[in-house]
Amino acid sequence: MKIAVFGDFIIDVYNFYSSEKLTPEANVPILKLKETKTYPGGAYLVASLLKDEDFEVDFYTNVGEEKYITLNPEICVIDAEIESNTTIKQRVILEGKYLHRVDKDIIIEMSKVNSDSLFDKFQTNIENYSAVVFADYNKGILNDYLASRVKKISNERNIPTFLDPKPENNINLNDWTFIKPNLPEAVKITGSSNLNEITNFFEKKLQAGLFLTLGKDGCLLSNKGKTYFQKPHSLDYIDLSGCGDAAFSGLIKGVLKNQDETKIIKVAMKESAKVMKQFGPW
Repeated sequence: MKIAVFGDFIIDVYNFYSSEKLTPEANVPILKLKETKTYPGGAYLVASLLKDEDFEVDFYTNVGEEKYITLNPEICVIDAEIESNTTIKQRVILEGKYLHRVDKDIIIEMSKVNSDSLFDKFQTNIENYSAVVFADYNKGILNDYLASRVKKISNERNIPTFLDPKPENNINLNDWTFIKPNLPEAVKITGSSNLNEITNFFEKKLQAGLFLTLGKDGCLLSNKGKTYFQKPHSLDYIDLSGCGDAAFSGLIKGVLKNQDETKIIKVAMKESAKVMKQFGPW
């Protein structure tokens, strides 16, 4: 099976430092760089986690700096080719502890012409796809115009559609197969923190299945009038970056393999637990 993933191309960099002394002028550690590891981030990570022996992935995005495509050569990257730099998130790890993060966010301008061009590439390939995924990190590649066109043609062909939303980006939330917000995003979307009201809003008003990540409380899957809860596979973690992306990929794979809801959310939590055991997703 092949999956089309749309979303922001982001790079996660982990810089590992040691320190043997403090600087006298500020009483802060003097850092010595030991190692740097670079991974796909954002929707690039979602695409990477979906790619395995059962699933091929086409990733519709805007790369920016082409050297980063080599981080996962098994993914087919379909580039909007808008001239830009790449969003990079630099993490500083000191003696095995997360010290801070420095973000270089690049927001691209996705014009109607750019959106039409990316849609045309998708339309050419649509017969190859078993699912369509939008993973929104609000860096500009995704907009409601593109999402609505892709969703419409996918729904017409009964291709399942999955959305990981950013509420502030205002992509229309109606008629997706599944939507995966985290709890703060769901509260922002619905105006309620009550789980029953949240599930009713997504299923009855939006006509969409809901996969809701709940942090230390695990996740919730609501579909066709039934709701399922799953506790985390583990509460032991080193780095929580990418946990939601891993759970999302577990959901998508489970749905496409026609697994029952109980198994889907168990696998989703297991996949999430894998990426929290170290700095970086693998």
